[in-house]
Amino acid sequence: MKIFLKNKGFTLIELLVVVAIIGLLSSVVLASLNTARTKGRDTKRISEIRQLQTALEFYYDKNGSYPNSGWVRSCDTTWVTSLGVAMKEFLPTMPKDPTNDCAGYAYSGYKNYSYYAAGYYPAGGKPGQWYMIIFTLENKNLALDATNSSTDCVGNIRNYGGQDGYIITVAGNCIK
Repeated sequence: MKIFLKNKGFTLIELLVVVAIIGLLSSVVLASLNTARTKGRDTKRISEIRQLQTALEFYYDKNGSYPNSGWVRSCDTTWVTSLGVAMKEFLPTMPKDPTNDCAGYAYSGYKNYSYYAAGYYPAGGKPGQWYMIIFTLENKNLALDATNSSTDCVGNIRNYGGQDGYIITVAGNCIK
């Protein structure tokens, strides 16, 4: 006696449903993974900037001033040849933004670290110096942005992002 099975496989509809479910689940996983990656890059940026600030304070303690460089970006050679050489004792490897987008400066929304330091000469006062570091996040961080805008040594407010939560300006105090 032979038994014949009518259903030997899946129907086209069943296969399409399975493929659609797998596609939906993979898109959810990939979206979550992308969010985790951007948060990870932002955490790295914040950590590296804090290290750079600490190294700048050590540099100031030893030399009595900050490295005076004008504008330099982490994607320019001057980041290593100028600022990096000055900071070598306190920061052996200069940090670079994880994406290091060199199309423009960080204050324009590009993903790199931008540093600026210059002396100032207040009327009737002792010459001093001030620096700022600007970097761009991928996710809003309004708390960080609000606490890091600063006033330079001649009274100008320096917050290139305008407290938008993406472009963050951190600065050293006016040295007098």
